[in-house]
Amino acid sequence: MSERIDGTHHITLSTGGAQEDWDFHTRTLGLRPIKKTMLYDGEAPVYHLYYANADMDAGSILTTFPMRQQGKLGRRGSNQVKEIGLSVDESSIDFWADRLAGLHVATEHSEVLGTKRLTFAHPCGIPYTLVGTTGDTRRGHEAYGVPGEHGIKGAYAPIVSVIDPEEMLLYLQTGMGAVKIDEEGDRHVVEIAGEGFGRRVELVHEPSVRPGTWHFAEGTPHHWAWNVANEDNQMALKGWIEGLGFTDVTEQKDRGYFLSVYNRTPGGALFEYAFTPEDRGFLIDEPEEELATEVMIPPPFAHLAEEMKAYLEPIEDRD
Repeated sequence: MSERIDGTHHITLSTGGAQEDWDFHTRTLGLRPIKKTMLYDGEAPVYHLYYANADMDAGSILTTFPMRQQGKLGRRGSNQVKEIGLSVDESSIDFWADRLAGLHVATEHSEVLGTKRLTFAHPCGIPYTLVGTTGDTRRGHEAYGVPGEHGIKGAYAPIVSVIDPEEMLLYLQTGMGAVKIDEEGDRHVVEIAGEGFGRRVELVHEPSVRPGTWHFAEGTPHHWAWNVANEDNQMALKGWIEGLGFTDVTEQKDRGYFLSVYNRTPGGALFEYAFTPEDRGFLIDEPEEELATEVMIPPPFAHLAEEMKAYLEPIEDRD
């Protein structure tokens, strides 16, 4: 099945306030804002905000549901994504340590599995880890004092906390065709074959940690999406995973800019298998020079557009 997955498609988190989230990803991390739209699920209006690298590459897309307006608080723990692993050039770690220190963001240096890393937190508490890499040709966005050469390139790996790694390793290896490539202490690493970026998964064995929240709730990662390139791959992978007995797989869901199926993995983390058809993508409803300047109301809620825009917390695009 590994030939049907081309690295990461996007990452989605449940965060806090909308303005706080917008400022953190743009003004602090220098990511490119590419879309203000809304969560398709449920009835209560919730933003869906999108950020990316310079070229909006698949695997560079990071999206958020700011949940503070809904008053839903989550719990981080095991059986969910523990840290958001993002790729930067290995020479950029010191730049980011200095930049974040200057912005009063606490950081922690580490060396894990032979890579230099810098860990810090979103204002809502979700841990982010910048991993120093070589050979990642994706272009970082240049903005807010972040030079392009130091910019965040995109996904590196979901770092998943698991109570028992064995079932999750079975799923990754048999279901997704991943190959175990490393092990260090309580950490297991697999990699999916292919050419796309963000093909690794790191499992951290934490048997004594209470399971975290799975619903939409502030301060928790929601899902990690894998790029399956086309519908044939998506349906084949869905059928394969269900045939292995991992039957908690959704039907295809239309997310406007891409098409998705979701699966709750045995390690607890929610995985998505997504692809962007040729007639979709982020330019279907606004030109590139105007990306993220207006709130794009999804078609199912078009009749409530003005009501929803009035309800949502306003986001100021600061210079």
